[in-house]
Amino acid sequence: MNMCGMGPVMIKKLMKKQNVMSLDAMFTEAAELGVEITVFEMAMNLMGFKKEEMIDYPH
Repeated sequence: MNMCGMGPVMIKKLMKKQNVMSLDAMFTEAAELGVEITVFEMAMNLMGFKKEEMIDYPH
């Protein structure tokens, strides 16, 4: 949820408060452990993501 730009800020603050790793750290650890991530176009469309917004993930 974007909530006029406040969504990401609120999520990051909540993650820090709950002592949860950042998404970058989670992706890095997942890659080091050999986790494969598959992105489905239908899910991207439903959530409003564009292909250009996806980050590179080494797998």
